Amino acid sequence: MDNVLNDRHLYRNFFRMLQNYIYYKIICQCLKHFGWTWVGIVASYDDTGETEELALKKYMAYYGICVAFTLKISYSALSHKLKNTRRKINAIQKSSANVIIVYGSANYIVLKTLLIGRDLFKDKTFVFPPSWTSNVFLTDYSINIFEGSLYIELYPLPLPDSGIFFTFIRPSKRPNDKLLENIWRVEVGCLSPNASKNRFYETVYGTTLRNCTGNEPSINAQDHLHKEVSPRVHFAVLVMSYALREMHKYLKRHLIGNKIKHYNYRHQVDI
Repeated sequence: MDNVLNDRHLYRNFFRMLQNYIYYKIICQCLKHFGWTWVGIVASYDDTGETEELALKKYMAYYGICVAFTLKISYSALSHKLKNTRRKINAIQKSSANVIIVYGSANYIVLKTLLIGRDLFKDKTFVFPPSWTSNVFLTDYSINIFEGSLYIELYPLPLPDSGIFFTFIRPSKRPNDKLLENIWRVEVGCLSPNASKNRFYETVYGTTLRNCTGNEPSINAQDHLHKEVSPRVHFAVLVMSYALREMHKYLKRHLIGNKIKHYNYRHQVDI
């Protein structure tokens, strides 16, 4: 979460589900404990990577941890800058740092770049934050290269939902839902009307998309409900719903007649 949201004068009603990048403090404490004070960094070259870099380096400076090298990976790394990426990876091999911290967006581009240099990284120890630890590409497809790595995970939260709601969601019922279109492309392998998106996904994921009816079997929501931030999103929405309910109850108790201003929400559920 961006540090600017810490300004309580500007964002006095902001509700945070997790302390701001506290896991980077935990990572640095672990590095200090094991005596790993000379480390490398691999990060996504985007806004998330830039923001997390500030938080990480603040804790690194506090715990006396130094950076041997930094490799920032952008979406162009798999195309015209591939040779430049290989050159950077080869430079990493010559570094005396045997511990590499990975941060930023947990995406396939960064993972693919690491896989390109898998032989060079075989003697390195990776350290992953929660956003990477729960990523399916990391845990399901690339576990061999990251054996012996250190994973920092968020504590589990219960989610009172079996996922049955998702069994009734289909692109055929929600044809204008772009998010659902993207999910079906990745999870089911369906072509979309957007040809450029299709080419991008086929290149990045190394797969061939197919024509779908929109009535294919739904995704297995159980694989996603209890991972990453899903339970925390549910809890945040639950807190908001309770707050709205209590607010309306308060208005009904303390205001009379026309003094009550009614609001119609775009998506509203009667409780």
